[in-house]
Amino acid sequence: MADEVIKGYRIVGDRPKDRQLSYTYMQQDGKSAKLLTILRTEAVKQGANCVGKPEQWTGDELPTDREAQMACASCPVWDLCNSYREAAHPAWGNWAGQVKGRNLQKAMQEGENDE
Repeated sequence: MADEVIKGYRIVGDRPKDRQLSYTYMQQDGKSAKLLTILRTEAVKQGANCVGKPEQWTGDELPTDREAQMACASCPVWDLCNSYREAAHPAWGNWAGQVKGRNLQKAMQEGENDE
């Protein structure tokens, strides 16, 4: 696990080699962080649908693929959002009409059922 690479992120600090990766020791790489900053700025300027209601895009309940595509179809910053999605590989949410996290959601639900 010490040499594992997670796309869009880099390991920071002095993480002991025997410890698994965690958010404490991970940080978005420079390109992803820069794209996210640009995306947030442009989304506000151009009035993207996701501004002011993030729970619809990254909340606990994931939309269907069709709902995600419809929600993002007329977005003025779709290209930026898609670039960010490709660079950062977000684990959860609706990014440029593509839903991320279904496998994670399924694993979490299976884990709840095991208890």
